[in-house]
Amino acid sequence: MKEKVYEFKDQGKSCVIYEPKPPRHWFNYLWSEKGYVAQISQSGHGRSYYLNEKAEMCMVNNQDARYVYFRNDDTGECWNIGAMPMGCENWEYRCDHSIAYTRLSSIHEDIKASCLLSV
Repeated sequence: MKEKVYEFKDQGKSCVIYEPKPPRHWFNYLWSEKGYVAQISQSGHGRSYYLNEKAEMCMVNNQDARYVYFRNDDTGECWNIGAMPMGCENWEYRCDHSIAYTRLSSIHEDIKASCLLSV
């Protein structure tokens, strides 16, 4: 039986993704009351922008995507927690997209890494 790619939890308030490279990015949009929006995918890829009261969008990191990287100071090796864009091998990958946050976690070369993005 094939493992699940994702499942909904907490009465549908969270989506847990178990595959860092599904056919399409699965984005979460995190909003502040002041109009700041952080977009993040299951691989840690995202952009930030600001929406004014007329819903006009101003990109904060225009033309630059955001990724979350880690580095092993002992070896100098770098990797991405969601495997992309570097294509590294990670184990026990998990992405929790929730109403208030996104949490990414995985293990690479026996180093467990996790990050939490919230606005």
